[in-house]
Amino acid sequence: MCPPAPDGLAGAWSDLDWDETLEELDRIRHNSIPTTPIDEI
Repeated sequence: MCPPAPDGLAGAWSDLDWDETLEELDRIRHNSIPTTPIDEI
């Protein structure tokens, strides 16, 4: 099975309501507990 073509993936996002999507992402960001900083890599 081949991975989806990049243009097909972009088309999957074309029908989203972007205002609603941005509000939801903002809600998720504000409700998520931040991860601790990584001091050493």
